[in-house]
Amino acid sequence: SEKESRSAMSQPTITIGGCIMKRIKRTWPWKDQAAFLKRLGEMTEKGYSLIEGLRLLKLQLHKRQLAELTDGIRRLREGDAFYEVLEALS
Repeated sequence: SEKESRSAMSQPTITIGGCIMKRIKRTWPWKDQAAFLKRLGEMTEKGYSLIEGLRLLKLQLHKRQLAELTDGIRRLREGDAFYEVLEALS
């Protein structure tokens, strides 16, 4: 119907292989990223290492965020730069 058509057009979409797909909500909204980085900064100021702080913060995350942060910790241990890990999370 015309109403459904207008509703579908107003939602953010992407095209994959010629198919129009609804954009998936980000796993790490800006507000969550800011709170996460603030808590991580507070922990490092108190003497926790970056890895220790990240491990403790994992306990407070949603399932999908947890999986992404676990991968981020792995990447840090393998030598990736912290900013590269943050870019992958955003």
